[in-house]
Amino acid sequence: MKRTKVLFVVLVVLMVSMMVLSGCQTATAPSAATGTSDKSNAGQADTGEKVKIGFANLADTDLFCKRTMDYFVNFCAESHPEWEVICADANLDVNTQISQVENFVVSECDAIVIMPVDYEGAVPAVEAANAANIPVICLVIDAAGGEKVYVGSDNYECGKIQAEVANEQLPENAKIVYLAGTPGLHHATLRMNGFTENLKRDDVEILSNMPADFETEKGMSVMEDWLQTYDQIDGLISANDTQAHGAIQAMKAVDRLDNTFIISVDGSYDAFTEIANGEMYGTMFYNGELQAKNAIGVIEKFLAGETEIEDVISKFELVTKDNVAEYMKKVYGEDIEVTAK
Repeated sequence: MKRTKVLFVVLVVLMVSMMVLSGCQTATAPSAATGTSDKSNAGQADTGEKVKIGFANLADTDLFCKRTMDYFVNFCAESHPEWEVICADANLDVNTQISQVENFVVSECDAIVIMPVDYEGAVPAVEAANAANIPVICLVIDAAGGEKVYVGSDNYECGKIQAEVANEQLPENAKIVYLAGTPGLHHATLRMNGFTENLKRDDVEILSNMPADFETEKGMSVMEDWLQTYDQIDGLISANDTQAHGAIQAMKAVDRLDNTFIISVDGSYDAFTEIANGEMYGTMFYNGELQAKNAIGVIEKFLAGETEIEDVISKFELVTKDNVAEYMKKVYGEDIEVTAK
């Protein structure tokens, strides 16, 4: 009787886990053999066992995060058909993400990729995987603690490069605004600090620093308020392209976009188009394709039995009118006419 109850509880846990993950994308292929992976050795790539990877995304509504996740899923399907990728969307909720990672643990994933909603808040998720001896990769965004490998770029350096470009490009006695990311998010803070601490122009005044939560609508709303408050705005520095796009729409609506220096982050399709049209000076391209491939490389090392794996840091890439056609072709597979002067 007791054995029946135990089996019933296990079945209920597995059913709940499947319900939570039922809306996720998966990349699956038939495995050469069946069996349970040995978590003490993180699963071996050469055993023919099916490898299960959990991917906990920050938010599918975030264009960059979604694109990077899709790269990861597709590359896994192409290069490792024996891998199954189970994706979960936290939708910017740290508690949801922790629960999703806990479900990956129950499902006995061989590795877990987390794109953390929150730098500090992701630690319990990382530690839950650590307790089960499951390797963890923090992709694009790092976590404050736990045993993990960070695959991404230096967000402080990103803001620093934005500042260096602004130091060169802003007109004399410029007045600028800074459109910050979501308050409290570590990478948003790093980008902002990288910019503000390296802006070396004494004649440049930062009129306001306001968050737009990486969202187009909020970027538009904040800029509409600024346009009503300030008669002169010579520059806009943004923590990502999505909210910068909203701000640009607000400026165009009242014919105040011309000659405004604008630089952002990510390398979205809209940003490349706006650069080509002369509506934006540049963006710091965050190479999601490269990050996805690097994450797969780290998982390959884990599965091969390596335990001492260093973080994989790649550089942001500055895209301006001089190279935007090249990037549009490389990233989105499209040709674009550059009309920016």
